[in-house]
Amino acid sequence: MSNLSQRKKPATSPSGPDSETDISLKSNESGSLVFTVLKVFVWIVVMFFFCSYLVTETWTWGYEGKYTNLKRYIPKNELVLSEEQLKVYDGSDPNLPIYIAIDGEVFDVTEGRGYYGPVRASYWNVVLGGSYHQFAGRDAARAWVTGCFETHLTHDLRGLTEEQMKVLLPKPRFPLFS
Repeated sequence: MSNLSQRKKPATSPSGPDSETDISLKSNESGSLVFTVLKVFVWIVVMFFFCSYLVTETWTWGYEGKYTNLKRYIPKNELVLSEEQLKVYDGSDPNLPIYIAIDGEVFDVTEGRGYYGPVRASYWNVVLGGSYHQFAGRDAARAWVTGCFETHLTHDLRGLTEEQMKVLLPKPRFPLFS
């Protein structure tokens, strides 16, 4: 005769029979929830830029400011010029950029050629200066501070009051890099 008997179930913990598997399932559910939320967020961002391109033909809804200019975030070597070298970049040669300097820092203002470079009057064929052509090709920090564009076109800041010097204290931090 065969002796068959039923096995007894092992004693269970007070938290339930399958507590370890329940915990692992719950952690998987929360991980998949985070992954799902991340996927939805990525799709929203992709659709945002895609719709922007469809509507405005730009990826940023037509915004072209400082945050979308990648040149701003790529560091490059600083351009150092002597006063004689700076004079070459006064806008008289249309093939060269226009540089100005304020208190020793050089700025590329080529995009504002109408303001900083020479302007050719077509009727009389006379070369006139733009509104700020006095700054082009030189360090005119004193003229920048005082507003006198005739006699103060120099980098010399001696003799200025403290109130006038406050104009240069929060120095513009847009040095030209080459």
